[in-house]
Amino acid sequence: MIDTVEYEDTIRQADRLVRPGGRIVAVGYSPDANFSFPSPRFVLEEIQLLGSRYVGLNEFEWAITLVSEGRAETVVDGAKPLEEINEAFDVLQAGEVVGRVVLDAGSVS
Repeated sequence: MIDTVEYEDTIRQADRLVRPGGRIVAVGYSPDANFSFPSPRFVLEEIQLLGSRYVGLNEFEWAITLVSEGRAETVVDGAKPLEEINEAFDVLQAGEVVGRVVLDAGSVS
């Protein structure tokens, strides 16, 4: 699972979704966010938790392939029209979103 937000809520969700022997890759972060991960899952189920500062083009293409093949799932918390971009940014910045907020550019009049 790839966590692009890395708030406590998204790490909890990753914990629920990752299988034994699975890996959580955290590429997003908030400078003041902290999270915990259940020790039994980490050790007994051999869950890997990796931080990644950068993603190469090949890794990005691989992630897109995983989603397109149905082997990974994107988490969309909500959708907003493009006119509400500031509100979307505010809820992201406040950590009130699990997953992503999609901006609908087709709704622009």
